[in-house]
Amino acid sequence: MTKNENGIRIQIYSCLIAYLILQLIEIPQEFGKRILDKLRYLQAYMCQEIS
Repeated sequence: MTKNENGIRIQIYSCLIAYLILQLIEIPQEFGKRILDKLRYLQAYMCQEIS
């Protein structure tokens, strides 16, 4: 978290990029179609692969 103008701009762009990536990604239907379901699926998948 930052309070300067450039830092806030970077945070906004980062959130927009993450949102667009989640919109474009396709996951198995049994996990759901909402953005939160996609995020949970990616977190579980990455945790499995990294461990």
